[in-house]
Amino acid sequence: MKSIAHGDQQREQWRAGVETRMLVSASNGAAQLCIFEQWVEPTVGAPTHWHSVEEVLTVVAGMAEVWIDDQHSVLTSGQS
Repeated sequence: MKSIAHGDQQREQWRAGVETRMLVSASNGAAQLCIFEQWVEPTVGAPTHWHSVEEVLTVVAGMAEVWIDDQHSVLTSGQS
């Protein structure tokens, strides 16, 4: 296992209104884990999608509206 300096990882624009910094990923040695930070402008979100693995979204600042199947939640700072 190697150490990763998060601040050394570059932010990149994934799509309009969304910047991402990969903290732990295949690009820096992870085999089955991906951890990243995102900065998302208001009213911009991810398109409807699904994953074959679990995903955790933690709101650091602001709020996020999430849908899981037909369940709707609004998360605020400090919630996952």
